[in-house]
Amino acid sequence: MTAIQFYRLNQTGTIYVDGVQLEEGSFATAHKPGIHSSSDGTLNLQGVRIESSVRIGRIEYGWYHVSHTSPSAAYLHVKTSMWGGGSPRGNVEYIMGGFHATGYVYNARSIDSFWMFHNWSGTLYNLVLQNLGTYPFAANAYVSSDGYVVIVCNYSYSSPEYIGANFDLIQAYDGYEWRNISVLASRQTSSTTGAY
Repeated sequence: MTAIQFYRLNQTGTIYVDGVQLEEGSFATAHKPGIHSSSDGTLNLQGVRIESSVRIGRIEYGWYHVSHTSPSAAYLHVKTSMWGGGSPRGNVEYIMGGFHATGYVYNARSIDSFWMFHNWSGTLYNLVLQNLGTYPFAANAYVSSDGYVVIVCNYSYSSPEYIGANFDLIQAYDGYEWRNISVLASRQTSSTTGAY
């Protein structure tokens, strides 16, 4: 392996190393930390730290993170920039997918939860709230009064005091274009609805 002289990521997510486009599914193993390319054009990013979310295929890993000590209320409402599909804009930012959270609660419980849906016409159709871990983190999802998708996280069982979770954004159906979605606000309340 030789050190990379030049690499770039174009707007479509294609990686080039020394002017050679990497093919899907290519890989390499490094013998020392750093960025290296091999003679067959594969790329190794071992030892590289990425401090933002990363989109791979139809999943954006590390999309959002929550961490609280002594939550002030039973539920956390996370308001996203994803349009719910209602008036006045209509169905302009729909997905079939949702969010996956993994994390830990200090009372020895694991978080592995999903909020999955199809946002259309101001409704979250076929909403699935699934909790696979030992902590029931996925509590609800709804469209806010001003039209944005809100996911609700359960904090009511987080005693004694500490909870943390990482969220991935999943846009499973590739018949819809990728939507860039962010968090607009978050708020803790005692209810699973109506914070926004």
